[in-house]
Amino acid sequence: MDNSKLYEWVSAYVDGELSASEEASLLEEAEKDPAIRQAIEQEKILKKLLKTRLQRASAPESLHRKIKVLLSQEKTVQPRAAENYKALNMQQDDQPSASRNKFLLALAAVLLSALLLVLARQGVFTTGTEAEAVTVEQLTSVHYINQQGGRVVDPVQLSVAEAQQYFKNTYGCDITVPELAGARFAGAVYTNFFGEFHTPLLQYEVEEGDYIYIFAFEKDELRKQKKLIADQNATGAITKHDDVFIMQIEGLDVVSWKWHNVWYTAVSAHQGDVVAAMLPH
Repeated sequence: MDNSKLYEWVSAYVDGELSASEEASLLEEAEKDPAIRQAIEQEKILKKLLKTRLQRASAPESLHRKIKVLLSQEKTVQPRAAENYKALNMQQDDQPSASRNKFLLALAAVLLSALLLVLARQGVFTTGTEAEAVTVEQLTSVHYINQQGGRVVDPVQLSVAEAQQYFKNTYGCDITVPELAGARFAGAVYTNFFGEFHTPLLQYEVEEGDYIYIFAFEKDELRKQKKLIADQNATGAITKHDDVFIMQIEGLDVVSWKWHNVWYTAVSAHQGDVVAAMLPH
């Protein structure tokens, strides 16, 4: 399958828009290629998260009043339009009246304005891509749940200082690997976080089998992603080096912070303020 068309096919498959033959072809390729299977699962996650973010909102009362006024005006327009049709010896269904066209255009304008207002209230337009994007905080919880909070597969066993140098030399990632109070650095991996986007995953062990995941995102690389952003509430709240932002996602506390040009998200079975207190200050 043409890689340039892969996302288009995967998105159409999740939306139920592929033909039977196209669906069979995609699933056949997915059986051979784990990357395609992962793309399908991630697209399902994205669709689910977008549905939870774009909740149905009520139209404002001012819209209801304006539509009622337009509808009452339409009741008076229709008889006049019918008389004009008779005067011109035309059948009423031949074409719409100019008055009705004006009414429909006015009603469409009102509805469009209301739609834009509702979307704005939901925060859809806070950035150009946010309506279509999933946050790193949401996917951080998804990765933790998918791994059942366990040890990541084949982590590189290094010290904190060695891990920083490893990511810089091997992947060109200039990140700080934190030392957490009361937790042991248990390795790191350059992981496939979303689509083709990879980023460091740092793992810490509090006690046997109890792990904290920390993902590190270089902001310049994150900005290049069209469907992946840092949570806007978090970015708005974090202004200083020691600031943290805690949100609950899927029953887990996700902690966000920023050091220099790197955005971090942490997740574990612990409360967010406990993890935040473990960070170096």
